[in-house]
Amino acid sequence: CLFGLVNVLLQCKNPDWVDIIKSLINRILPIQKEFAKLQIEAGADIIGAGDSAISQIGPMRYEKCCLDATKELFNVIQKNVPVLYHICGDNSVVDKEGRDMLKLISSTNAAILDLDYQVNLKLAKEKIGNHNCIRGNTNTQILGSPKYSISRVIEEITKTIEAGKPRGRYQYAAGCEMPWKPLNLTIRNLSIAKAITEKLGYY
Repeated sequence: CLFGLVNVLLQCKNPDWVDIIKSLINRILPIQKEFAKLQIEAGADIIGAGDSAISQIGPMRYEKCCLDATKELFNVIQKNVPVLYHICGDNSVVDKEGRDMLKLISSTNAAILDLDYQVNLKLAKEKIGNHNCIRGNTNTQILGSPKYSISRVIEEITKTIEAGKPRGRYQYAAGCEMPWKPLNLTIRNLSIAKAITEKLGYY
């Protein structure tokens, strides 16, 4: 937000990109810690941490520049409350050196990993095991567009729950932010999700 995502990504072309990005993150980290502290003091019993761009930087840049600071931040927060780590996009990538994005994300030790719909939920559960609880994964395009029928919405939600619940450690949710317009559609689809979760979501 302070520097603009495109401006930050352009720094990756610089020969010294690792030092530049780490320096930027180290400037921001104390602010993130303080913000989380204030939320906890105000009564938050869980902290949501959003990483909207890591699927665009890939496992190598994430590991070299972001992982240590993310672990440090979550370690501080989770002395008091759990962290829900939302990661947008397809984070099931394994690069040619064998860096596995899902395993890197899991290694942050966030209590809950909030996965977008592009990630294969069954595969994610196999890789992550019991290390973190998984949340999310329903396609928000289906939840947020009036062109999809009620039966299609039911099918998508049911598919997600059935993929998530084997061996537990799963919370149902949309894959990314729930669309709130049109409001009547949101209310309808949230009601459908609630009913299906109550029917199918027991381990």
